[in-house]
Amino acid sequence: MPVWACWASSAFFLASNATEYTAFAFSARVLDDLMPVPFAVILALALFQHLRLVSRKPPRRLAVVTAAVALCVVGGITLLAYSVASEDLGRLRYMRYLKPPVFRLASGKTPEAFFSRAGALKPRLDRQIDQDE
Repeated sequence: MPVWACWASSAFFLASNATEYTAFAFSARVLDDLMPVPFAVILALALFQHLRLVSRKPPRRLAVVTAAVALCVVGGITLLAYSVASEDLGRLRYMRYLKPPVFRLASGKTPEAFFSRAGALKPRLDRQIDQDE
């Protein structure tokens, strides 16, 4: 039993870090949003191993129960996080962690390129302001 508890806690840690670093490396916020998927799998496997150790029920029944529990727990946490985030629609979506620049695999933008694109938006915004007045 302690082996599975150690395995599950290590797997949670590794899945969390792997997802964070991959999302940061590719500037892919969607990977950060998919983080509950590996957590549900790890939780189901750890719970299944625990129940298999302490229960005499058939493994198929235990698998169904652990899958249902894992989906309910992770789904509930995900829905709660979504409802909190949906209340604050004005908040910008950005990654909540910064890693060292050496882990970036996506190409960055130079400040000059950023300001030239921002400057190109000025005439469009001025037209919109004139239309609104």
